[in-house]
Amino acid sequence: MNRLKATPILTSLLAGSLLFNVFGCQQIAQEDSQKVLVSSKDGKSRFADYWYAGQAELNTYQVEQSRYGEMREGKAVMVFVTEDFSKSKHVKLDNPEKDWKDKVSVMKLNFVKRFVTGIYDYSMMLSAFTPVDLENYPHSLKTTTTSQDWCGQSFVQMNLKGNDYKVQLRSYFESEGDKDFSTGGDLLEDELWNRIRINPQSIQPGEMDLVPSTLFSRLKHES
Repeated sequence: MNRLKATPILTSLLAGSLLFNVFGCQQIAQEDSQKVLVSSKDGKSRFADYWYAGQAELNTYQVEQSRYGEMREGKAVMVFVTEDFSKSKHVKLDNPEKDWKDKVSVMKLNFVKRFVTGIYDYSMMLSAFTPVDLENYPHSLKTTTTSQDWCGQSFVQMNLKGNDYKVQLRSYFESEGDKDFSTGGDLLEDELWNRIRINPQSIQPGEMDLVPSTLFSRLKHES
């Protein structure tokens, strides 16, 4: 597990940043920002207007990635969008109106990161699926992560089953090989990006147990 300490200042900044990105330049008092976003009917309406408009939020970043003892430059893209997701199959529903009993609205993150180390490059991608209704579905349902470089490729998928995550790991390294195992249903580091957009207050101040990011574990070659 990784230990993360989230301070009240950090949580407030994340909430303020989300309000700016989602609702534009409308001025909202800092002490009321979280209430407007996640508690009031007006806040829920604004959330729906932004996230259920049939469009995605796109963010691009310059990256400095530590690899092989040096800082490497690269680029990252984060795409956020809401989708109708199957609670039982953990896939995007083709016909959500027909399968409405199996439907749950999720925030999907596609996080693509590319950087070069010497003469060869890395291409990594994480997808995380977090229910918008965190009160009834407090854990992300699924994550998938792929990593490709000139040595080979690896893949890891985590599916929530009961109170645990079922993990499938496929790798070109002998020490990792093909593995299937379970891990506790703690908060995932990979879902924090979604939670910031759904409800920053769901990330409580203080120390917490986190399942480390699968992007990190792929670079460390750990399961």
